[in-house]
Amino acid sequence: QNIFSGRCTSTPDGQQISNTFTYPTYCKLRDGCTNLGGVFAFLEHRPTILYRQQPFTADGLMVSGNFFSNLGIEALLGRTITPQHDKASAEPVVVISDSAWQRYFSRNPNIIGDTVVINNNSFTIIGVLPQNFSGLETGRRKDFYTPITFQSVVEGLCTIESYDHWWVQVMARIKPGVHESELQNSLQTLLAQAEYGASSGQMRILLTDGSAGLSGPL
Repeated sequence: QNIFSGRCTSTPDGQQISNTFTYPTYCKLRDGCTNLGGVFAFLEHRPTILYRQQPFTADGLMVSGNFFSNLGIEALLGRTITPQHDKASAEPVVVISDSAWQRYFSRNPNIIGDTVVINNNSFTIIGVLPQNFSGLETGRRKDFYTPITFQSVVEGLCTIESYDHWWVQVMARIKPGVHESELQNSLQTLLAQAEYGASSGQMRILLTDGSAGLSGPL
């Protein structure tokens, strides 16, 4: 396999496993191992969406700017979220699934550039995903994808700079020719450098096969 899910254990013996990381830790992992692979992040949520005064609730995913590129997914219409959307100055944008395009927008051919309101914040639709992409997990399709940097605006869990809130799920795509142990060791070193004080020495990265939960071959 070349896709891995990342977890963090709080003790060397592997107990108290957490499926999430802080956003600053994710950034350190992402930036520190680009020679070995791509580390990307996401957060599930179920926002209230308003389109032309019609409200509805849908399954959404907040994603890092390298999410789609690491999965090898390109837009059917328009474009996807990119690393430019990780910047603080980025515009609020949303990418929709093919099924959402059908269900909520009647396959409007002029949907790109239209806007929706997500949890009381306006987002511009920049892309429609191909029909054969149904998300990270079979049977759990996500219809609205927004930049993860807008978490504090849309969900208000915490500021993304916080080291006190663990909310980011992480996966990694390993480069061809790189062994899993190389990626694991690199990520472990980076985790130890994260700003957790003495407790960081007890934390361990646990990589598990992430391909089994993905919808379709990547």
